[in-house]
Amino acid sequence: YTPFPVHGLDKAMGLAPTRIAITAFMYGLVGLTVAIVMMNFIMITSAASTLDSSFSSFSKLIVVDHNRNKPTISKGRWAMVVITVIGTIPVFLKPEILSATTISGTMVVGLAPVFLLWNKSTSNLSFFLPVGFGILVGTLLVTGYFPKQLIFTEGKYAPLLWANLWALPLCFLLHRIPTLLNYGKK
Repeated sequence: YTPFPVHGLDKAMGLAPTRIAITAFMYGLVGLTVAIVMMNFIMITSAASTLDSSFSSFSKLIVVDHNRNKPTISKGRWAMVVITVIGTIPVFLKPEILSATTISGTMVVGLAPVFLLWNKSTSNLSFFLPVGFGILVGTLLVTGYFPKQLIFTEGKYAPLLWANLWALPLCFLLHRIPTLLNYGKK
């Protein structure tokens, strides 16, 4: 016995050749395939769930809440068709507009400490400081005024990466400062 493989040891010990390597490779491929299929299934299901909620909310808003006529399923379906067409137009006009979702993620980074530290006793200022700072960082990023000295790598998404890497710990710090100073404690 040896804790590491020794080339030719099986032959020297008189062991018959096996197909264990091929079998292990095949099981690995099966595992990889199952994992990829499951990830795709979960992502597609999540996306479909989000779309379903958006479609039903929009159709209810248009057909039930804003329509003075009798609501029908047909009207709801037409509302869904309209929102689908309108929502698809930006993809054909200027795909860069879709990066707004990424920028908005930077703007709401200030909500991370609020949600993750929800059970801590804090003041109202502990909400406004990190959220305001997150909005400020996102705005600086969108307008191109995020300091270049704080970006240490290159690439298309480097400013976004570094804006988030700087904003997240600072938002947590801003969330805790009022509590540490006993400012307006609840």
